Amino acid sequence: MRLLTLDLERYGPFTGKRLIFRPDAKLHVVFGPNEAGKSSSLDAVTDLLIGIKPSSANDFLRPGKEMRLGATIRDGRGNELAFIRRKLKPLLSDPAGVALADDVLAPFLGGISRDVFRRAFGLNAKTLRESAEELRKSDGELGAALFSAASGLRGISEIKATLEHEADGIFAARASKDRAFYQALERFEAARKSLREHETRAGSLKALQDSLAEQDARGKTITERRTAISLERGTLDRLRRAAPILRKIDAVGEELASLGALPSAPEGLGAMLIEALATLGNAETAKAEATAREVTLVQALAGIAFDPATLDQAEEIGRLQVALGEYRKGADDLPALERDEDEVTRALQALAVRLGLADVDTLLARQPDDAALAHLGELVATGRKLELAQAARLDDLQREREALTRRQQNSTRDMPRDPQPFRERLKALSPLLSLAEEAERLAGEITRESTPLAQAAARLHPPILSLEALAGKPLPSRETLATFARRFAEIDERIRAVQQARDTAQNEVTTFTERLEMLARDGALPTPERIAAARSERDAHWKAVRAAAFGESEAPGGAALASHAAGFEAARREADLLADAAITDAHRIASHGEWSRQKARFKAAITEHIGALAALDRERQDTLSDWAALWAPAGLSPLSPAEMTSWLVSTSGVLERHGVLSARQDLLRRKADQIATLRPLLEALIADLGLPAMPGLPVVAAFTRVEIDIQHLNDLWQESRTAEALSVDHERRVQAADVEARTKQAELDAWRGRFSAALPRLGLAEVATITEAEASLVVWRELPPLLDKRGGLRRRIEGIRRDAATFRQAVHALGAALAPEIAGEPDVVLRHLTQRLTEMRDARTRRAAMTAQIEEARAAMHAANARHEAAEARLNSLTSPLNLAPDTALDTLARALAARDELGGQLRNHRRELANAADERDEADLRAALAGVSLETMDAEIARLEEEARQLEREGQEVFAAAREVRARMDALGGAVGAELALQQRRNAETEMREAAREWAVLSLGAAMIGTAITRQRQGRQAPLMARAGIHFATLTGERYRSLGQSFDENDSPYLVGYRGDGAEIEISAMSEGTRDQLFLALRLAYIEDYAARAEPPPFLADDLFASFDDGRTAHGLKALATLGETVQPILFTHHRFVVDLAVRELGDQVDVLAL
Repeated sequence: MRLLTLDLERYGPFTGKRLIFRPDAKLHVVFGPNEAGKSSSLDAVTDLLIGIKPSSANDFLRPGKEMRLGATIRDGRGNELAFIRRKLKPLLSDPAGVALADDVLAPFLGGISRDVFRRAFGLNAKTLRESAEELRKSDGELGAALFSAASGLRGISEIKATLEHEADGIFAARASKDRAFYQALERFEAARKSLREHETRAGSLKALQDSLAEQDARGKTITERRTAISLERGTLDRLRRAAPILRKIDAVGEELASLGALPSAPEGLGAMLIEALATLGNAETAKAEATAREVTLVQALAGIAFDPATLDQAEEIGRLQVALGEYRKGADDLPALERDEDEVTRALQALAVRLGLADVDTLLARQPDDAALAHLGELVATGRKLELAQAARLDDLQREREALTRRQQNSTRDMPRDPQPFRERLKALSPLLSLAEEAERLAGEITRESTPLAQAAARLHPPILSLEALAGKPLPSRETLATFARRFAEIDERIRAVQQARDTAQNEVTTFTERLEMLARDGALPTPERIAAARSERDAHWKAVRAAAFGESEAPGGAALASHAAGFEAARREADLLADAAITDAHRIASHGEWSRQKARFKAAITEHIGALAALDRERQDTLSDWAALWAPAGLSPLSPAEMTSWLVSTSGVLERHGVLSARQDLLRRKADQIATLRPLLEALIADLGLPAMPGLPVVAAFTRVEIDIQHLNDLWQESRTAEALSVDHERRVQAADVEARTKQAELDAWRGRFSAALPRLGLAEVATITEAEASLVVWRELPPLLDKRGGLRRRIEGIRRDAATFRQAVHALGAALAPEIAGEPDVVLRHLTQRLTEMRDARTRRAAMTAQIEEARAAMHAANARHEAAEARLNSLTSPLNLAPDTALDTLARALAARDELGGQLRNHRRELANAADERDEADLRAALAGVSLETMDAEIARLEEEARQLEREGQEVFAAAREVRARMDALGGAVGAELALQQRRNAETEMREAAREWAVLSLGAAMIGTAITRQRQGRQAPLMARAGIHFATLTGERYRSLGQSFDENDSPYLVGYRGDGAEIEISAMSEGTRDQLFLALRLAYIEDYAARAEPPPFLADDLFASFDDGRTAHGLKALATLGETVQPILFTHHRFVVDLAVRELGDQVDVLAL
């Protein structure tokens, strides 16, 4: 399927944009600068063919319901369809708006989905680079590479391995405590065992349940009392908040009372009175100012002088002012014009003298007509041409005769040697020249490559000091490096895990130590050890007392017996006290014992971790030694495996370049031997030519010298052969030149007769020469322009004099009418008249402005009167309802009323504050509750309640601890609750086993399906895809690689390789980054062609595909896309101008360039 047109009618940044794709083009390049809508165009093609998504990123200029795309498409059978795509129904319609079926595009797309279209038929530079990197990571595994290129999905092998690893972590045939299924199975067996062991012991539980009920009742009583305290505290807090607000309310009431008796008035009247009084004062001021301004302006208007007659003559004064310039210019130009007229008259006199005439009048009388002048002029020109032609013919005749004489003299010299035998011998030595040129080229390449190669080796880290030495040494394989990398990673991971476990154990030891110290701060604990020691001491004293009581022979007596008796009593009391304390502090003792055991366990774990770390450190040192020994044959001190892997890749390239350089050096030596064999033949030719010997000269230079000498010999030979033919030709040309010279002389004689007859008409003798005739023609031709110039000057002089007289008469007449007192030259009179006109115009302007100002002043005065009357009316309307006495001070009254309004507002605000602070309680109730109660009393009561609340909180904690201990003892007994817990644990374990089995089945099935897909891709279409991809790969790499193939690893699994032009097999990991990009692109293009052979293919969209390519690779890529254009429509979107230029240069009319 191909796009013929794409209409971006309302989509993204576009409105009414149409792209027309040339049907015969092999590649379409859509060019647009950044922000021109290239990404939106790519989205548009997808949305056009597949459908606009509900949430589109391209509806930022218009609502989604208005989005609209259109296109005309053609399938491989020539069927065309023009349609419109919308976001809302009808989704598809024809250009006339008639709805189309939703599946009308199916024959053109073959049911392809959006994801498959974007992955398989869309590609950009970022995806290309990532996919190529996946090829490297998979080591070119053949099935994965073909599957990734076909589907657009990356990391297939990694996904399959991840699924298998996750499935193995759930279940495998061999039981392991690390697998989730066996962990759930272990919990299931433990719960089942616990169910068998649990039996209900009702008697023991009954006492504990009664104790628990007692603790619950006590806890309830404490909770009820704490609730009552909270209520009492709330009441006191409310009164505490209300007291200061009530004091504010009382203060505002006192201020209101201090204002005294004021008339009843609505709120806000005071402010309105203040405003009305201010308005009245302002109106009175404005009225006085307007009246004074009117008087001033009327007086100023009367003082302005004005003459209307002068203004009536304004147009005439202006006309004369304009004419004044011409008058002055004429006065200035007249002397110069008179001088010019005299000069022209002198020039005419000079012409008369040059012709030998007495004066100008005689000159004018003898002036010839134009026909006579033209006829003589033609004769003069013809005579000059004939004389020049005759002179040229005579010169030619003389040169030809001299050349013939010299050639006849030279013909007696010796003939040169024939160069043909020497040329044939030189041609036979052409293999020697080819060998020499190839040797020079090889020497230059070796020189150019040696230094960069040495620098590249030195830049490696670690550097290569000798490529020759390293080239013969074995280097580890990438598999070996990967094995060491895994060993180091595993050891480091185990070290981190052990260190983390050690740190965790250390933190636990610290925690339990702190807990034990906290227990010790509450007093010495009656631990079992202390009780056992006290009882042991008691029994020892009792043994002595008992021996005395029974009269045993070894019984003590006297003071010793008394000491034993006292010691027995003290030890018995100590043992009993410790036993009683153990019962009371059972929880502390249990905690102490448990925490001591935990501390000891974690200390033992720390010791184990330290030993494990030491063992791991020794293992790492052994691995480091093995790692160093691996590189010892190459004489290198290795870095980390990752760094050495990168070093090995770089080194492979350097060694490859070194191998190429060594091969060139060997080839250069072989060619030097061949040159030495053939050089004597060239030396013999040099001697035969008579040239000096050239033993030290390079072969190419000697060859050039011989060619030059043979060419010189050939030139001499050709010259001698040509000279004979030229001698005959010169004799013929001498005879022809002599005939032509006699013919031209006859023409010149005939002209002389006509010329002599025409001379008397110009006053010349018949024997006058051409030069005399030319001089006479020059003089007569100068006469007409001078006559014309003199006539023009005379007419201008007369006109200036006439215009000056008319101007003076007009100025004096106007001056006599307007200002008879002014006399003098016209410019003086006109200057005074112009000044008076300016003054009158200014007076007229000032009078008009003054009159307008007077009208404005009168209008302002009327407005001020109106405002004054309105202000008085407003004030009367505000005060009349108050029935005030005539002498009432309105300003004082207004301020008092405004103050009363402000205090009333404060009073309302305080009462609202009181309602919020006192939870809407009545003000009277609050005042009654506060009567006779001081703040100090309330604070004391609040402190007492807080202390009681803290005491109840401690009692509640004790009750909770006691209840928790009872529940712990009940849990220890087990009973029905333990059985239920074990039953639930068994059910949970059953559920976990079912979920683990289901997840294992899904993961295993997914890994198997991916493996099957990879195998099918490898086996099903491997041969045609590989062959076609190899052709594209050769095009993309500029024939540096000729094809693709497969090789096999130690597990007999196939992987992808490339074959260079010289037949060398290159693995993907050894290819450069750019070459891997080209490889993946070749695989993708091959898949698309394969798809096109089986189904109707959509267009292939490439988004700045060559952004990371240089010019050479970009040119190859454009050619590959054009090759794809035979079966699939490739469309390349780019914002790089150089890509467009390359496409036009490389593809010519095969490329179709469209601009966004």
